[in-house]
Amino acid sequence: MIDIAGRFKSAYGIVPVFVTQNSKIPGSEYMPIVSGVNLYDDSESSFEDTDIEGGGFSLKFAGGKLTKSGRTGNVFAPPLMCRFRKTKQLIETILDGDGGIIVERYGDGPWEVEVQGLLVDMEHHKFPLYKIEQIRKLFEVPDSLNVIGDMWEVNGIKTVYFYDFVWSGVQGYQDTIQFSVMARSLKPVEFYLNGEEEEA
Repeated sequence: MIDIAGRFKSAYGIVPVFVTQNSKIPGSEYMPIVSGVNLYDDSESSFEDTDIEGGGFSLKFAGGKLTKSGRTGNVFAPPLMCRFRKTKQLIETILDGDGGIIVERYGDGPWEVEVQGLLVDMEHHKFPLYKIEQIRKLFEVPDSLNVIGDMWEVNGIKTVYFYDFVWSGVQGYQDTIQFSVMARSLKPVEFYLNGEEEEA
């Protein structure tokens, strides 16, 4: 079992909310978090689970099962930490004299999402070159990506594109890197043909 709690603490200075005090979880489970009795309970973490698909890639960030060889089945990495931000596109007119403002709503802007996570070589505990390469190639996909998961769905986000990518090592853990990706949500493109609206 792998101490992901310590890795998150070293990388981000915090331990995510999906660390639990449930000490009844069997040792054969995929427990990316072990710090004292702090274990990762995948039954409580479905909200953080995310699938990212596109460009021939399909990566799953979630809890799962850890085999004796250190493999985690179809799970690519632990759950992501995401920060969602949305603004309105407004036209504001300042009134002379009294400092008042007339606000005309123009529309909602896209979601800006800061995605952070850890990549760990669970099998050989060496520098996770392969996982970094997978994330880099996913970032370089010249198209939008589908995102699947509760925290995306609750915000009405189905499709995003990445526009910024940063990664670095995690002090004290040679088998772990931390990464950050900036994403922006997309809506279906609408075409207007012959005066009729059609949605792509």
